[in-house]
Amino acid sequence: SAFGGNLSNNFKNFPMDKSNISNLNIIKNPTPARYSFWLGLALLIIILLFVQISSLLTDSQTVDEGPHILAGYSYLKTGKILLNPEHPPLLKAWSALPLLILNPDLPEEVKKAAKIPAELDQWGLSYEFLHKNRVPADTMIFWSRLMMVFLTTFGALGIALIARKWFGDLAGIVAFILFAFDPNVLAHGRLVTTDTGSAIFIFFAAYA
Repeated sequence: SAFGGNLSNNFKNFPMDKSNISNLNIIKNPTPARYSFWLGLALLIIILLFVQISSLLTDSQTVDEGPHILAGYSYLKTGKILLNPEHPPLLKAWSALPLLILNPDLPEEVKKAAKIPAELDQWGLSYEFLHKNRVPADTMIFWSRLMMVFLTTFGALGIALIARKWFGDLAGIVAFILFAFDPNVLAHGRLVTTDTGSAIFIFFAAYA
C-alpha cells in the first residue's frame, strides 16, 4: 500500500546514529589488536618450548630420573606399583607414555615381582633399564622429558587463562611469564621428577 511504501522509505532515509557503537570500526575492520592476547600467548608458548627442549637436549641424566622413568614404565606395563612407591604414580606414568611405542625391555626382576612380590633395587634396576637396553638411554630420556615439557607448558597456559578470566588480558600474559620463566620452573620443568607437576596440580586443585 501507499502507507507501507512511505513508511519503508522513511526508515531507509532515517539517519543512523553510530556514536553509541564505540567498537564499530573494530567490528568492521578486525586488526591484530583484537587478538593481541592470543598472539602474545602463542609467542610465549613457542619461546617456552624452545628454551625447555633446547636445554633438555644438553642436560645429562639427573639422579631421580632413572628410577622415575623405570617406575612409570613398569606401572604401564604391569599395572602394579612395584617401584618408587614413595612418590605418586601419575606423573611418572605420564612421562613414560612414549616408551610404550619404543617398547624397551623391562628388567626380568621387575617382571617376576609383578607375579611374586619381592623387594626391588630401583637404583640398580634403573641403571640396567636405561643403559643396558636395546633402546638407547638418550632416546628414552628425551621422550620422557618431552612429556614433562608438555605438562609444564599446559600448566603455564592454564595459569594464564585463569588470571585472564579474573583480571584481564594483561594479567594473563604476566602470569604466564612469571610462572614459565621462574628459575625453578626453567630448571625443573623439563625433568622427569614430580616437582613442577605437583606445583601445577596443587594450583589447579586450589582454583577448583
